[in-house]
Parts: sequence; structure tokens; C-alpha cells
Amino acid sequence: MEGNVRHLTEYLRGATKLIIPVYQRNYDWKIENCKRLMEDLIMLEDENKQTHFLGSMVVKPGNLSQEIIVIDGQQRLTTVSILLLALKNWMENHSKTGKRINPKNIEDTFLMDTFRSDVDKYKLIPNPRDFETYKKLFGDEKFFVRHSNLTLNYEYFYNVLDQETISLDSLMNSIEKLQVMIVNLNSPNDDPQLIFESLNSTGVDLKDGDKIRNYLLMNELPDAQVAYFKNYWEPIEERTNFDLSSFFRDYLTVKTYKYPNISKVYETFIEFYSFKYNDKMSFF
Repeated sequence: MEGNVRHLTEYLRGATKLIIPVYQRNYDWKIENCKRLMEDLIMLEDENKQTHFLGSMVVKPGNLSQEIIVIDGQQRLTTVSILLLALKNWMENHSKTGKRINPKNIEDTFLMDTFRSDVDKYKLIPNPRDFETYKKLFGDEKFFVRHSNLTLNYEYFYNVLDQETISLDSLMNSIEKLQVMIVNLNSPNDDPQLIFESLNSTGVDLKDGDKIRNYLLMNELPDAQVAYFKNYWEPIEERTNFDLSSFFRDYLTVKTYKYPNISKVYETFIEFYSFKYNDKMSFF
């Protein structure tokens, strides 16, 4: 495991494909999170600050040489990507450019890999539940998925650009000042699950259902992750109206004849699963 501080735009510029794995929770940043980010970007310009630390990202190599799997930090990464997309689309729709940026430059540098086919061209690949919504933001507005956080936050950024409270070049300058700590899990001894739990024990709002999903799927090969998710996990989500924590609390009550503490559902599940099951298939 190794870490270094990088400018996020530099990282996006060099990446070919950043993949949010299927076990990750949906994109759930709200408008207030985006408003805070935009305020920080304006402050960077107003106060002439040189950097702004955005947080950490934990990544590991994918199956192919140019693939990067994002284990932690997808909320920040996705938010900056949709901000760049809003900036690109706003310039296109208003026939405007900055002195040093234009729509094609932003798309080719940060959003698309122009050397790939249409299917593989997106640099950011959100999890399957978000990917279709994300792709629609590149097209006609009438096809946007209006209720999605991706769309709501994209529209917030677009509306801020309408107000022209910061110039296009100044906004891009500020975005380029955003820094993240990139933690690379590049050793066979690096355990993504342990690192993920360590990072998320410090206040990040993950529900117990999210933690259980990550525990069950994180260390599987990508094809197995997708199969388990599509065949088992997604139907559970849909049938429980995405209230996985309550579902597993009830599940554990039936299986153990004990009612778990609401704050200990994840820990109780790990103890039960480790004792009862030898493999994922027997559990599902």
C-alpha cells in the first residue's frame, strides 16, 4: 500500500478508466454537499489560495492494465466529474469558451477516452445503478433521470454557471487546485475490506446494509461480483425498498432467535456469517 497527494484533475487526465465496483453504494451526495464544494472553489479564487484538500481515494488495479477500481472516495470523484460535465455542457449550450478551456478540451481530457469505442469511452464508470443515469447527462436533457442525485447535483452546478458568479477560467483554475490523497493497494497483502472498514470507522455515513454488501462482494472477482449482485443482492434491495439494515436485523432475529442491537447489525452479521457459512454460494 502506498499513498501520495495528487491534484484530482491530474489524476483524471492520466486515467483511462475509473470503475466504481458493483458493491459500492449509490452516489448519494446531496445539493448541500455540492454547494459547499462550490463555495470552496469560489473561495480558492477570491483568496488566491493554491490548493484545497478534498479527502482521500483508495484504489487498486483492475483486471486490465488501464483499469482502476475505486474502493473509497467515489462520492468526491463522481461529484467533480459531474461538475466538469456541467461546465462542458454549459459552454456548448451557450456557445461560450474560456481563454484556456473549451467543451472539447474538457471532454477529451477529463470525461472521455477518445481512443476507445462508444461503449468504453467513459473515463468514469459508476456502479450499474448509476451508470445509465450518468450517461444520459451527456445527451439530450429531456432524457435525464430527474429524481437521481446525479441529475439533481448536475443541475445545481449548471444553474450556478447560469448565474455567472465566477468566470469559466477561474472556476477551472479552482477545480485544478483540488487535491486528494490517492492510496494505492498494489500489494497482494493489502486487504481492501480491512482498509475500507478502517476508513469508514471515522465518521463516513455508511449504513450497516452497505457494510454487509461490501463485506460479501468486495473480495470477489469482478465477474462474480456482478453475478452475485444481479442474481441475489439487487432483488433483495428491490423487495425491501432498499432498507437493507432493517432486513438484515430481521433476518438475524429469525436465524439466531435474538434481536440485534440496531447499532450492531453489521457486527452481528459478521459473527453469524463467519460461524455458519463456508462460502458465498451456500449463503445466497
